[in-house]
Amino acid sequence: MLRPGDSVGLPVSWAATGIGSVVTAVAGLSVSGLAALVGMLTAAAGLLMQWHFNRLRDERERAREAREEKEHQAKLAEHQARMEALRKDRLP
Repeated sequence: MLRPGDSVGLPVSWAATGIGSVVTAVAGLSVSGLAALVGMLTAAAGLLMQWHFNRLRDERERAREAREEKEHQAKLAEHQARMEALRKDRLP
């Protein structure tokens, strides 16, 4: 589940990872140590950003799943109480 803030953060992190990978590849071909370093750092920054935003999304999803499970248990308990009341009314 994406939130409004994720719509900016995730694409930026994906772009940073992609740019870092491309710069690293180009720097390896041109043998420029500085460009290679910048590429590796950019790729690492993108990876860290992806990790961060995915962790936030996972936390939200776990909270949503816990909330849904709690609602399900409440509905199930209500249903069981109604069924028990119906059984008691029909028995002599």
